[in-house]
Amino acid sequence: MHITFNDILQVRQEVDDKINGLTQLLRNEAAEFLTQYRASLFTGKQTWSDGQKDYQFARLTNSNEQGLTRHQPVNELVLDARNSVTFTLETVVNTDTKGGSWESVDIRMYQQGRSINVEIYPGGRRVEVPLNSGNNSYFEACNAVKETVIEKIKSKLSN
Repeated sequence: MHITFNDILQVRQEVDDKINGLTQLLRNEAAEFLTQYRASLFTGKQTWSDGQKDYQFARLTNSNEQGLTRHQPVNELVLDARNSVTFTLETVVNTDTKGGSWESVDIRMYQQGRSINVEIYPGGRRVEVPLNSGNNSYFEACNAVKETVIEKIKSKLSN
């Protein structure tokens, strides 16, 4: 068999297409997870205000090499070396201060078969969500995040 340059280009293109497809799938699932998480908080409204600015009750962020945190748009999530997307999900836990007080939970999402796995840190909880499973598909993952947030708040008592 002769391998030509075109064969190499074709294989690279096929891999790029699969990576792009997986990236878009995980971005869509992360957006759905965030939407369901915000709804699961039952705040009765979309945003809260500190008198100067409006905020969502939950947001995605990431940190750069200098440790600075910034808003993470879902459409900018990228696959890592393990074919997963990772981000920090912040939940406001006190709206009485300027900018609010937030608790952070690290999330890793990846596809395994016909499911999306959501890993939640700290705690290492893992929730499997079947693809295309409907409006409350992330119910267990949302609860696991909220349990982790409560554990983080309670842990401040022992510090």
